Amino acid sequence: MIISDIKLEAHTMLFSTFTIEKPLLYYKGGEFIANGPWRHKRMYHKGDYEMILCINGPIYLQIGDHREVLNDHEVLLVPPFTPMVGYQDSQGSVDFYWLHFFSQHREDTFESEEEKLISEVKANKNAKRKIYLPTKFKLIDYEKATILIHQILSIHNELSFIEERDYLVSALLIQLYKSYFNKSKSDEDSSRIRLYEGMDSCQHVQHPHSC
Repeated sequence: MIISDIKLEAHTMLFSTFTIEKPLLYYKGGEFIANGPWRHKRMYHKGDYEMILCINGPIYLQIGDHREVLNDHEVLLVPPFTPMVGYQDSQGSVDFYWLHFFSQHREDTFESEEEKLISEVKANKNAKRKIYLPTKFKLIDYEKATILIHQILSIHNELSFIEERDYLVSALLIQLYKSYFNKSKSDEDSSRIRLYEGMDSCQHVQHPHSC
């Protein structure tokens, strides 16, 4: 095996920025549970983001012109001024958390190669106090996110001048950011291990041809 022959396919994904110099603003949220058949009603986000954490799927959603299938422990971020509707019935039971929030900054949604953005983040080339999340991704340690969501949904503010849920929503997105990039690092390490194991096996093959 020759290392130069190994080509890694670039994975382009859709990302959203979230600036946390000021806290994100909690709007509303909850947990939705239904027995199938069920389909999400038509909605339009007027300036707010929606985060959906699927506990039990699949959920069939059309975001703008793009269709997504949301499975267990996957996160979906719906940007502002975007229509959303279910395009197919979920036949089994459905369970998901949903949170609507606003950003106090003008955010961006952009396409990028996953590995390129991860490298930039690790090299600290991006602006401080700004995080990047894919619009859809698998959440490995989803229990940590559900703990924060439970805290957010259980709060009934007694002090009107302190909106604790704003800071908890910001903490939740930071947790999702850390979880996503830590997962990417684990995937990268696993790929390297598999590569080294493949190279080692080739060195022990007694054959006139290359691996």
